This record gives sequence, C-alpha cells and structure tokens, in this order.
Amino acid sequence: MSALFYVGAYSEALVAAELDTERGEMREVYRADGAHRATVLALNQARTHLYAGHEYFPGSGGVSAWKLDDAGCPRQLNYLPAHGEGPCHVALVDGGQYLMSAGYYDGKLMLFPIAADGALAPACSEVQLHGSGPVLHDPPRAMGQNQARAHFVLPMAGTPYILCADYGSDKVRLFVIENGAPKEHSALLLPPGSGPQHLCMHGAHVYAVCELNSTMAALRFDMAAGVLEAMQIRSTLPEGYTGFSEAVDVCIPRGGRHLYTLNRGQDSIAVFPLLASGAPLGAPSHVAEGVKLPRSLAADPSGQFLLVCNEHADEVALYSLCPEDGLPVFTGVVLPAEKPAGICFYEGDL
Repeated sequence: MSALFYVGAYSEALVAAELDTERGEMREVYRADGAHRATVLALNQARTHLYAGHEYFPGSGGVSAWKLDDAGCPRQLNYLPAHGEGPCHVALVDGGQYLMSAGYYDGKLMLFPIAADGALAPACSEVQLHGSGPVLHDPPRAMGQNQARAHFVLPMAGTPYILCADYGSDKVRLFVIENGAPKEHSALLLPPGSGPQHLCMHGAHVYAVCELNSTMAALRFDMAAGVLEAMQIRSTLPEGYTGFSEAVDVCIPRGGRHLYTLNRGQDSIAVFPLLASGAPLGAPSHVAEGVKLPRSLAADPSGQFLLVCNEHADEVALYSLCPEDGLPVFTGVVLPAEKPAGICFYEGDL
C-alpha cells in the first residue's frame, strides 16, 4: 500500500511524494517549481484541488489554487495576494465554498470564494482580530504578542463553527460564516503568555498546542452553547528541562489513542495518551531521535506512521508508531526536501 502526500516548504517547490506503508519508504514523485514558499496546504473534499498559503517575511505573500491530475500531481490555476507577508495557515470552510486564510503578521482572517473550476476568486471579506498578550518582546522569536495574531483555522466537523488560534491574544476563538463573512461567536482566554499555535479535534474535545509556554491545553466544546471550556493544561516538555523551546503542531492519528506534538529547541516528539473524558491527557513520553529543529508533523491515513518536517535539516523524517504504547520509532528513513514546513495527505485511491 502507498499513500500520496504533499510537502509545503519555505522554498520554490511544491513536492508530491509517496509513502510505501509496507516497506516503510518515501520517495518524491513530482515537483512543481515556482511555488514560491507554499508553506501551508489544504485539500478539497473531492480531492481534485489543492490550496496553498505562501508566506513571506519580509515581502509579499498570498494564496493559490492547484488542479490535481489523475496521478494527483498539482498544476497551478491562480495566485492572489493576501495578508501582506502572507498567511500562516489556510483551510476550506463552509462546505468548501471558501478558502479561509489566517494572517499572523496582520492579525486578520480573509475569505476567498472558490469558483466552479476550483480557482480562487478575490477575497470577499476579512475580519481584523484585536487584542494582545504579555510577551511583547522575546529575542529568540521573530515577534511577540504586541497584537492579535491569527495562527491557525480549523472548521469543526458537523457544526457551523470555525476555530481560530490567536497566538497574540492567548485566545481560541470561534467563528461562524454569515452572509459571506466571518463573525466571531465566542472566545476562550488561555493563561497569559500561552501563544496558542495549532489546534486539533477529537470527539467533543479540542486540543490547543501553545508555543510560547510549551503546553498542551485540553478544551471541552459545548455544542449547544457554542463555547469552549478549559479542562486541563499540561507541559509538553520533559520534567526538569529549563532551556529554550517552543511547542509546535499537534495531531491525533487514526485510532485516537494518542496525541503528538513537537518541542522545537528541546527537539523531541511529545506523546500524550488520551484518557477518559474527565482527564483527557495522560503524562507525556518523549522521543528525541531524528528530531532536528522541527516545524510540523503529520500522521499517515493508516495511523501506522508519523512524518516530521525537520525544516532546518532539509528533510522529512519517518517514524513507525508502536501499536501498543504509541511511541514513535525513528526508521532512519528521510525524504530530502528543502526547508519543509507542512504535510498534507491525499487520503484516497488514485
């Protein structure tokens, strides 16, 4: 069996690659040059189009649409400017009618209608987030919490709500789309200086990885009221570690028994057992082998493998997941990729 996936990167190429789940091997199958720092990717439900956010700093970024051929190889349809330096995340929302982009640099959410041919139309609306946090200047990081910073957006399946991680204001916000525009419905304030970065859902729970204080927040979603409630917050770092680190990205593989995140700086994968609803996160274990200043991670559709983007090592590292305890085991297999930033699996038959 094989699984096709796409690698977004801080480079000029958008790469399509293949994971052989029987042999535990990866190989590049297609390279679209001229992608201009297509760092974040989103696939439509029909698996006919791929959408990308292009992040520049300093510079001018934007969003793009790509048509997938029968082999899953992307061909660019169009490109539109967005957010000045560009978005740091994109997602398809409102039943796939729009591409929503999250602007870290300008603190905005933008909506781009999707045309019948899959191309992106110019933005039909945008919303400016407001707020700030206590980490106003932190030298190891590019920017602090001097303003609201939209870092991640996630549509909540089976609901009209869209989650937004506001890194700058320490908030997880909920939006709905009304008359073609995002409207804020509610927001949950996390501890000051958290810096929520990425989100994922599992059942009635939302998990927010917080970059600035290296924590994982387990949140309960009240569907009737459309609000989030904090249940538990745990450190992502090994006990006793006091050096610089940032918690980045989060995923729950198929099966839903464990949650994975990355410690960038301490350089490890943190593995949290998912427990009963009253205490959703067990104490984390840590795996450091093969982790080198990581940017993101993703689980393959079978739930057997974990892929880690080691951005500054120019590689994607492959881990097999132990079916008993969920610990990732470094296979020694890496896919060469210039400054990899994110992975999007095709998750379908070709």
